[in-house]
Amino acid sequence: MGLIRKLLYAGCSDLQEHDPQKAICFGVNVMVLVNATLCILVGGLFTLLSRNLLMLGGVLIETTFLSIPILANFKKRYFIASLSLYLLMCITTFYYGSVIGKEMDNATLMLVYSFSVAFFLFRGITLAICIAINFGFVALLNYNYAHHLIPTMTLPSKALEGFVKWSVFAVTLLLTALTFTMFAKRYSRVLLNLLKLRHYTSQVEKNLQEEEISNENKVKFISTTYHEVNNFFSGQSSLIRRLSILENQNRHADIKEILTIIEGYSENMQLLIKNALSWSMFEMQVTDEPYIELLDIKALLANMIRANEFIALEKNTRLIFLVDESLPAFLPSDRLKLLQITHNLLNNAIKHADEKDVILKLEKLPNGWRMIVQDNGVGISESLLQRIFNPFVTEKSKGNINGIGLGLYITRKLVDQLHGDISVRSQLNAGACFTVTFPELALS
Repeated sequence: MGLIRKLLYAGCSDLQEHDPQKAICFGVNVMVLVNATLCILVGGLFTLLSRNLLMLGGVLIETTFLSIPILANFKKRYFIASLSLYLLMCITTFYYGSVIGKEMDNATLMLVYSFSVAFFLFRGITLAICIAINFGFVALLNYNYAHHLIPTMTLPSKALEGFVKWSVFAVTLLLTALTFTMFAKRYSRVLLNLLKLRHYTSQVEKNLQEEEISNENKVKFISTTYHEVNNFFSGQSSLIRRLSILENQNRHADIKEILTIIEGYSENMQLLIKNALSWSMFEMQVTDEPYIELLDIKALLANMIRANEFIALEKNTRLIFLVDESLPAFLPSDRLKLLQITHNLLNNAIKHADEKDVILKLEKLPNGWRMIVQDNGVGISESLLQRIFNPFVTEKSKGNINGIGLGLYITRKLVDQLHGDISVRSQLNAGACFTVTFPELALS
């Protein structure tokens, strides 16, 4: 068995798995061993039945010359191996057909067999030449039938003639089936490699498209963040200049109001920068563990409302803060994450409120609490509703021309970190209602 395995894989082991030449090399070795086995068994049997030395000579010569293709493969002379096998098949087809005779041979089936071998082994001009050689040997075989250049063997009875005829038919059919099997094996590998290559190419193309979209989104994110930061510093500069004027006029009440506005702007800018850092961390799949402490939620979010009131007033929008009386005075949560969530939802509602009220409502639940942010503005279109928590998805409106759609994406990630749930109900031109549910959390 070890010797047979070495003969089967002679010259094939060093070839790559996806190389079509490996299938040809292996197929040549298989056909050599099968032909040698059939030559010895069937040819030996026919020699005993006919006692014809020409048949015995053909068996000995063919068996000897069948070693040439395997030796050529072993020396990595793959073309010589294929060509020598094909020529040997053509010569033996002519020789055995002549010895067996026209009545017991089936030259038509042998023609199919020779064709199948040629298509398995060769391509292009070599294939055309081999087909021409094949026709030449078939013509030569028929010429020999007419002129008996090689004497035909004789059998003592009709029964033996029938046996030889059907044996030749079976052997030829077996060799043809074997060749087509090798042919299918070769091209199934080629087809599989082509499919793998197509899949790999499409995946590379998809990755390039995603990378291009990602780069566009990053450029958009950077430019929009720059726009927001620039507006912040422009607004701060204007307010500081206003403070100087009010100080010279001793208008202390107005100075206090301006300082409150500056404080609100600063808190919003701090949360904007925190959003940028959060997005970067989510992109790198890095998350910070929440720090859970008891918080005065009412006071914390009331300050958030005051910080955003002036921004809302600039858009002719009023913020309304409603708190369920049954809500406990202190609740466990992560202070900064809760502020980010509230800021993003309020900021999103103010942008799309379309000069209508925005409501922030806190309610007690049996096993936690929830936050509701509702506006009566432009709403969210049905096409975006299923994707609204994805990055860089936003509903454009007159108050949100430059929005980049990261706020709700970051909000959902932060809610997940607090083991909560966020949902949205909306219709176009009928406002949107975001509901965030928080469970009872254990203190850090």
